[in-house]
Amino acid sequence: MIRSGDAWRGRFWQGIGFRRGFGVAGLLLVVSLRLEARQGEAVGARVCVVAPLGIVAGAPATLRVRGLNLTNVVAATLTGKGSAMPRAAVTIKEKRPADVPNGFELKDVGDSVVVLEVTVPGESTGTELALRLATVEGSAPPVILPVWDGGLVLLEKEPNNGFREAQKIQVGRTLLGAIESDRDVDVFLVKGFAGKPLRVELQAASLGSLLDATLTLYDDKRRILGSVDDARGSRDPSLRFEPKVDGEYIIVIQAANDRGTAWHAYALNVAEEP
Repeated sequence: MIRSGDAWRGRFWQGIGFRRGFGVAGLLLVVSLRLEARQGEAVGARVCVVAPLGIVAGAPATLRVRGLNLTNVVAATLTGKGSAMPRAAVTIKEKRPADVPNGFELKDVGDSVVVLEVTVPGESTGTELALRLATVEGSAPPVILPVWDGGLVLLEKEPNNGFREAQKIQVGRTLLGAIESDRDVDVFLVKGFAGKPLRVELQAASLGSLLDATLTLYDDKRRILGSVDDARGSRDPSLRFEPKVDGEYIIVIQAANDRGTAWHAYALNVAEEP
């Protein structure tokens, strides 16, 4: 934890028993220690956001990682719990500075980007892996990423910005997408059957995305059946509905603040409930 300057100074003086006769040597020691502390803070790496929000097992994938001081990264690993967990292959492909998007603060989005090429063994499906980035000064705090089954994953396809362009998705599969620009809207079409409840869940903020999403459900006549912003103490929306008739239902995802970038990623899942 980084302490405030005043609190740090107070503890320091108490610790060394500072008094008026402390002397020049003591003063130089103080200056030296404070400079070292500032340097340590300046070079500390931290991950702010990863896109996509997880990894599809069994196939090569590209992970883009944004954070603070990531141009100092010299190694990256993806590991799970337990010695039997297969180890993923990770290669650093690119490191570069990055501008802060309009409307965001440096502490939230960082100043640099690392691009990783990763391959996670197929038997890792349904687990979580910890992404660790190491610098010569130390390691950034790990980030936990879910691992999905490639056979149950769909990718968002543009254009899908309106009712007429709605992308068809299947119940029981996870769709990976992003609100990629300001005022972007993603629209999906799913088949529902009378008397069979469906649960629509979106994960974004809970997985570290910059997206604060809203979710709206329509029937095939474009009448609103429900709309959710935050749910269950999370910024991620979810809703349950029971179709009255067989037919197609429309799911609309957008940002609550109309902000969007490639870092506003999400995972959408529609599942049947018993």
